[in-house]
Amino acid sequence: MNRGRAFVVTLRKGGVGKTTVAMNFAIYLRQLGRTVAYLDLDPQRDGYEFFKDRARMYPQLPEVTHLALEDPDKVESAMRSVTTAGADAVVDCPPLDPPQVIRAQEVGDILLFPFKPGGNDLRAFSRALSLYQARVERAKTAGSGYVQPQMFALINEFMRGQLNDRLLTKWVEESGVFQFVGCLGRRVEFKDAIAKRQAVWEYAPDSNSAKEALAMCEALHRRAK
Repeated sequence: MNRGRAFVVTLRKGGVGKTTVAMNFAIYLRQLGRTVAYLDLDPQRDGYEFFKDRARMYPQLPEVTHLALEDPDKVESAMRSVTTAGADAVVDCPPLDPPQVIRAQEVGDILLFPFKPGGNDLRAFSRALSLYQARVERAKTAGSGYVQPQMFALINEFMRGQLNDRLLTKWVEESGVFQFVGCLGRRVEFKDAIAKRQAVWEYAPDSNSAKEALAMCEALHRRAK
């Protein structure tokens, strides 16, 4: 049996779209025929409630297993149990770095960092890069055998008249750590789809939002090892 993968959607700053990205990606993997567990580490439980309601509202759709977890030991145990069984785990992290998030980042195979193109989000992304590089160096010095996960970045609520996406893409790629998997626009379909407990391509299949979300999911799935 092939081992599954643990995708951890994370950034210290709130409001960057972590839950939206994680929910849509979990549905994408499930629609590919993968067995998927959505692990919600955020005390608000928005993602957990989304999948709980979705299972009730659309019983004809393949269900995504959903768990709400805060205990760091249970987070690690759940991630390892899911991936060892050959399934994929999609982990939705809260802001900042509480113990359960640090544990998820340490265990995850793939880390995805969504951020918005504004100044505060760019600083948060830079901070994530600095903290992670420091953590890797400490692990190397300690000889702990730490294996660096793949690192991906996504620009959310991008407005083409605001910043040049090519410059942002170049900035991400030149970090030497992160790979770039796309941009999501600032569009109402994402919020409306969440209210309907659907992926954005289920709610508005012909929209630009759907095309962008599917392109992001496909790029992340294809490039993740």
